[in-house]
Amino acid sequence: MPEIITPLVMNIINPFGLLFLAFIPLIILLYLLKLRRKPVVVPSIMLWQRTLRELEANTPFQRLRKNMLLWLQILIVLLLALTLARPFFKSEALNLQTAVLVIDASASMQATDVPPSRFEAAKTKAEAVISGLGDAGQGLIIIAGRTPQVVLNFTQDKQRLRTAIQELQPTDTRADLRAAMILASSLLTARQGKIYMISDGAQVDLSDLQLDAVDVEFVAVGKSPDNLAITALDVRKNPLNPLEVQAFVSIRNYGAETVEGNLEFYLEQQLVDVRPVQLRGRSATAHLFENFGLPAGLVTVKLDVADPLPVDNVAYTVLTAPRPIQILLVSADDYFLERALNLNPQVKLFRTSPADYPPHGDYDLTVFDGYRPEPLPAGNLLLINTPVPPELGTETGQVKNPPILDWQRSHPVMRFVDLEDVQWAHARHLHPKPGVRILAESTTTPLILAHENMEHRLIYLGFDLLDSNLPLRASFPIFVTNAVQWLTYADEAESAFHIRTGEPYIWRTTSQTIPLSITTPTGEHIKVSSAFQPVRFTQTSRVGAYQVQMGDSTFQFVANLLDEQESNLQPQTELLLSNQHSLKGGSQVNVNREVWRLLALLVVALMLVEWWVYHRRIYV
Repeated sequence: MPEIITPLVMNIINPFGLLFLAFIPLIILLYLLKLRRKPVVVPSIMLWQRTLRELEANTPFQRLRKNMLLWLQILIVLLLALTLARPFFKSEALNLQTAVLVIDASASMQATDVPPSRFEAAKTKAEAVISGLGDAGQGLIIIAGRTPQVVLNFTQDKQRLRTAIQELQPTDTRADLRAAMILASSLLTARQGKIYMISDGAQVDLSDLQLDAVDVEFVAVGKSPDNLAITALDVRKNPLNPLEVQAFVSIRNYGAETVEGNLEFYLEQQLVDVRPVQLRGRSATAHLFENFGLPAGLVTVKLDVADPLPVDNVAYTVLTAPRPIQILLVSADDYFLERALNLNPQVKLFRTSPADYPPHGDYDLTVFDGYRPEPLPAGNLLLINTPVPPELGTETGQVKNPPILDWQRSHPVMRFVDLEDVQWAHARHLHPKPGVRILAESTTTPLILAHENMEHRLIYLGFDLLDSNLPLRASFPIFVTNAVQWLTYADEAESAFHIRTGEPYIWRTTSQTIPLSITTPTGEHIKVSSAFQPVRFTQTSRVGAYQVQMGDSTFQFVANLLDEQESNLQPQTELLLSNQHSLKGGSQVNVNREVWRLLALLVVALMLVEWWVYHRRIYV
């Protein structure tokens, strides 16, 4: 479909200036009037032929002869009238006294569907607004990243404003445009001006924002929603084989056309596996990478495909070397439980009977099966068929054959666990306290509880394992492995090196005087103080691996986009505000461009020409 070009239409600000056109008939009348001349006697009229021709022109109502001075003077009057009327055209400039620019710097603004990118197009439109400010006009620039920032406060210096715009860079995060608009509105409250929000509007929610007191214009950028993105990356140990690691990768195609490419899996920059990808329009798929052992190092997943947004075609994670987990099992005899605990190669299991408890030594986890000492020891605990601890709640007798009702599949302990066919002969009738998490429950009583506080984590099973068929199900070793991971904080240790772009990375150091420096994915070296604990590093706006030098030791963490909303590049042409008020987007800033200065220069030039013609006529 051909592009529709809106024609330029001239309007005027001061219609009364056109009254100056009334001087045109007066000029013509002056050329028609017969001049009253004084009679003079001369010996010959041969030298006065030109004067005689002028006398003929001065005869009233006689047809005017061609006269350049007359046309020049009419043109001068016409241009003077237009100058006084102040004509203007609609263009990408303005004549405001105050303009607040809110420029979207989110990851989606890096899309290249608008060459060279949406962000560069936004900067061009911002410069057009600055160019049109009045002589005493002021501008302010706000960059809308994960946290909005005022880049340059109100100033009349247009060159400083242009320079600040040219130096802006997009981020690999989502943008908080709502907070940016609130900031812009608060700064403009005491001034007469306008807010220009320059954005692609992708996934922007301003539905609860009221902006009735200020003038706002939404300037839209972006054309196409086409994009293929990695939207999730989850690397974890295989629950059936803890010596193996599995990587789950989710991909989504936001465009309408089928896209083909390759999904590449790297370990420490060494290519491990490649999968062909063919994804239909507006669909998603998942890939599982496995059988590559239990390595430690940086994992990189890349989409080898040409699309407008490369930043969401890569994701990273960090695999750490497994550490030994020391577990004490206090039980009379439970073959199934002991075997399930020993399936994890990280576990170093120590076993004792209730009669010999407590033994000497420190343990990461203590498991009590059918026995609960008084008081309970400090540390993380797994309690199986013991009297319920007071911190969890109370119990009243037994329940026979409790049928399973539901379990919390989203909790780390219950991930990949299926209790649908599990049966119980007896279970304790539990009454948990508020705040205690119920991981599994029957129609009559909770079956599995979880609780954590500042001191420890605790899981409680209100039934004897031998009174159920749970140990015979494939879900039992998965449940035990998950429970050990959660109770020993191993799940958090694996995720301690992953953040979303824009989030602060927080950790503790062994000393408040240890020197710290961080190398970002762009190669920038940043020194960080360890005087205040925990250490917070906030300059994480880029996707990639961050290298931390902490004294003589080093480690790395990664920041990923992995944001389905940010990868959805569908540009918006209208944003809905509160009270159903909407901001309609335009591809350009429609404002007024006056041309009276140019007309005034033409008037001066024509007056000089008229003066030159007049004198040439007299003296030549």
